[in-house]
Amino acid sequence: MSRLIASTARLRRRERSQRGAAAVEFAILLPVLSLILFGLLDFGIAFNTGRQLEDTLRSAARLGAGDGDRRGADFTIVRAIASQNGGSTVSGSSDRITKVVVYEASGDGTVPPACWEHSVAETEDDGVRCNLYPGSLLEDVQPAAFGLGEHDDPDACSATALDRFWCPVSRADASEMNHNLGVAVEVTRDPLLSEKLGVSRIQRHVVFRLEVRES
Repeated sequence: MSRLIASTARLRRRERSQRGAAAVEFAILLPVLSLILFGLLDFGIAFNTGRQLEDTLRSAARLGAGDGDRRGADFTIVRAIASQNGGSTVSGSSDRITKVVVYEASGDGTVPPACWEHSVAETEDDGVRCNLYPGSLLEDVQPAAFGLGEHDDPDACSATALDRFWCPVSRADASEMNHNLGVAVEVTRDPLLSEKLGVSRIQRHVVFRLEVRES
């Protein structure tokens, strides 16, 4: 009887020890599993935001490409992006559009790296022309900022117009060279965990064939 009691006690101690070891292992693995779970969730949210941005860009770029070399092409593009979102805030989220780039696309349509930093005129970087607009502009898109005021020249870009670096009226040349209109945005967001473990920046672009007016 005493042997049976001793054996039962040992089994109970072993079970308690195993349960304790399992609890320790779970406590060690829990942070790792949480990181993986939140990382996957954050990636999924960022992916959906990217898809949404692509839809917005297609709509805006289609309008801009249809305008071709009309003076107000960039105004049309920027206003369309703003209207499909909450100004500079991506619709349905707290993510913020910080940059809008309208550029002359050639080759694979990739945004020239310089265009993410500043507007570029052809004289500054051979073969690169683009207009960079700050996301803050989306909060209040006014024609005057694009040189479309009542007293502005409808056939030229003024020295203060935001779209003067790749002036829309000059885009007939790009069409003749089989270059296209590219529209891109950069979005900054707050990841669920941290910038190092999540997606803090999203860049998307689309390219459309320019439809230039016949002379």
